[in-house]
Amino acid sequence: MRLSSSLPPALLLLLGLLVSLLGTATGALAQKAEPKKFLTLAEVNRQAEEADREIDFITPQQFDGFVKSGVRMVFYGAGYCKFCKRLSPKWLKLQKRIKADPVMQKADVAIAKLDCSDEEAFCTSHGADGYPTLFLYENGSRIEEYVGIQRVNDMYRYIAGKVRDIEQASSGHDEL
Repeated sequence: MRLSSSLPPALLLLLGLLVSLLGTATGALAQKAEPKKFLTLAEVNRQAEEADREIDFITPQQFDGFVKSGVRMVFYGAGYCKFCKRLSPKWLKLQKRIKADPVMQKADVAIAKLDCSDEEAFCTSHGADGYPTLFLYENGSRIEEYVGIQRVNDMYRYIAGKVRDIEQASSGHDEL
């Protein structure tokens, strides 16, 4: 049985080519996409240890001096926390990105990690009721907790947005 079409032959040819191209394009994408790799616990631990060697840490004794001026973000974490271990390599990338950004340096932005493993009372008294907890501070006052996605770009955009908000508020110009 032959199907008849009321479409002109040129349009049918064009539709055929389009379907063929789409099939080729999606096939190529499917071939390039690699399955998501899940890290083993040993890999997570190794990456966290490597990152922690470069991350700027603060102690409870250094805390007040660190958050006293500028915009600061503190990562309250614990060495036994698997979620903190997963965040540590991202935190290091964020730290490097902030240090390399002249705009962030001009705005006096810095981030640090506080290991709460042996400082639970201090961390709890500062509002960290679970780990990881990320708090943003401005000139010694806690502004808010970051509860967004823990990806480098997302955390960076959050901090940059807060810096813009702070600069606008201090200059007296509110955006309409």
